[in-house]
Amino acid sequence: MRKTQSKVATSSPSQKPTAVRSKRTVKVAPAEDVGGNAGAIKALKRTIVKKKKQSAKKVKRDNVVRDSFTMPKSDYKLIDTLKTKCLGLGMAVKKSEMLRAGLAVLAALPSDDLVQAVGGLARVKTGRPPSKKKAKKKSDSKGKKP
Repeated sequence: MRKTQSKVATSSPSQKPTAVRSKRTVKVAPAEDVGGNAGAIKALKRTIVKKKKQSAKKVKRDNVVRDSFTMPKSDYKLIDTLKTKCLGLGMAVKKSEMLRAGLAVLAALPSDDLVQAVGGLARVKTGRPPSKKKAKKKSDSKGKKP
C-alpha cells in the first residue's frame, strides 16, 4: 500500500470496507430534515467553518524596536504629568504609549505646524551623561601638571 492512499477500516468481514474520515468533518442534518436542500446546507456550513478558521488567524503586529534617547528633565517630568492626568481620566498609560501618541499627533499636523513645533524645541546634547567616576578622573587630571 502506498502512503498516499487512504486507510480503509472494516467492522466485520461481511461488510464492505469504508474509508475513514478525518475528525474535521462537518455535521450535516439529513436531507429529509432540511427539505431536500442538504447540498446547499452542507456547502453553507463549510463556508462558515472556513470563515471561522480565517478569522481565528492572528493578525501580524508590528515588530518592536528598543531604543534609548536623551531628553531634558522638564520634558521627562511632563511625561509623568501627562501619565497622572490620564490616570485621573481612568486610563493607565505607559511612557512608550505616551510618546507614540505624541508621534501620532505630530504626524497628523500640516507641514508648517510640524516645522514650527519641532523648531521650537531646545537642542539637547546627545549621548549619555558622564558617570561620576569618569567625571572625577577628568577633573583630577585637569588639575595636575605634567
